[in-house]
Amino acid sequence: MWVRIMRFIVLFILFAGSFTLFAQNENAPFNSKFRLKNGIYTSNKEILNNDPRYPDYTLELYSHPLFGEAKFNYYSDDSIKKPYTDRLFALVKNGILVIYFRNEFRRLVVTGPVSIFFTEITTSYANGYSHTEDKMYYFDLKTGNIDKLNPGNLKEIFMRDHFLFTAYSKSSDSRKKRTLYATVIKYNQRNPILISTE
Repeated sequence: MWVRIMRFIVLFILFAGSFTLFAQNENAPFNSKFRLKNGIYTSNKEILNNDPRYPDYTLELYSHPLFGEAKFNYYSDDSIKKPYTDRLFALVKNGILVIYFRNEFRRLVVTGPVSIFFTEITTSYANGYSHTEDKMYYFDLKTGNIDKLNPGNLKEIFMRDHFLFTAYSKSSDSRKKRTLYATVIKYNQRNPILISTE
């Protein structure tokens, strides 16, 4: 009798453990190895759910014949091109995510709960001289906010991690700027966001 009960308990534990392992494999941390579903994403929530509003669709840029404005057509492999009029937040093609920001697609250089990308800003002067510089921006996956990468803008995000924020806030302003990039990477490692792989 006891042998049967023990066998049942062992089988139950093995079954429950394998079920838990299977359930955990349905989600994975959002990082550079994660592959989102191909398609057009209209919000950060769609990225969080790995559920694009336009799955397996892609975009084609064209200029309006009269006004010269940049417009998009969207289509899939088996559909005709149609004008795209919805909100555009991001595009994923071949598993690679690009964020649509200031009328251009930006590829992430750091991917995680706080992602980082570069944008070029060109300043033109009256004498015909122009100057182009790279600026780093961050994308907060949790809220969808996009802003310049600087200690002041990231303060509220770092406050979500009490231990990290306490250590970071004790640093001088110059050290905060120097270590900001590394602190974002550390924050991402300590605070992963799991996204569905299905």
